[in-house]
Amino acid sequence: MNTIYICITGPESTGKSTMAQALAHHYKTQYIPEIARTYLEGMEKDYTYNDVLKIADLQEQEINNGLKKQTGLVIADTDLSVIQIWLTYKYQKSLPNFQQRILSQRPTHYLLMDTDLPWAEDPLREHPNERDILLKHYHNLLINNSLEYTLITGTGEDRIQKAMNIVDSLHQKTP
Repeated sequence: MNTIYICITGPESTGKSTMAQALAHHYKTQYIPEIARTYLEGMEKDYTYNDVLKIADLQEQEINNGLKKQTGLVIADTDLSVIQIWLTYKYQKSLPNFQQRILSQRPTHYLLMDTDLPWAEDPLREHPNERDILLKHYHNLLINNSLEYTLITGTGEDRIQKAMNIVDSLHQKTP
């Protein structure tokens, strides 16, 4: 069986972690967590550009390890696309070797989470009024790199069901 690698991506506070956990639970598979949250929660100072580069390396390593361990279906709660947007938006810089790095882990399909969920306050979130602008950046990044994706809209179970329909259709296409 070929591995189907699904990556959840999109602006902050759009339900990425909730979606990754729901899909992993439904399909009884593990998911690859977001490293940035753990990394940033452990800091006692403001993060820097170099911290984001370190997060990128750690996230890439976590994905590589997850893809080696898991067969069948792999769900990732973010990847280097999120870090690329983060660096571009905050620092006007790009992730070194981004295209090579993202294409080496190329997910089967991205689930791009829409901004139609209400903003949820969180000390690590920075852009409550810029999510639609950031969503356009995600669209552009995915399109410009020829990455397969579906925009996931709606709320609650409807949102999760839309994502499951995509995953199910990919299962049917995979030998």
